[in-house]
Amino acid sequence: MQSFLDTYMVTLLTLEQLCGKNITLKEDKIVKEIHIALKHLYEERAVPYLHSCLQEIIRNSLSRYS
Repeated sequence: MQSFLDTYMVTLLTLEQLCGKNITLKEDKIVKEIHIALKHLYEERAVPYLHSCLQEIIRNSLSRYS
């Protein structure tokens, strides 16, 4: 469950930074960037599980927040 929480938290923080700005981004671009960010966080040991980097989980969390 921790890997899901990490993914949802990073996705939520990303959406928080994008809200209120007049920016239009494609979902694929956001998923790719969050995926890269999670991989970097895993390499720095900020995220304990590599399963947090799955693009499917990122897409799912984006759809749930929207």
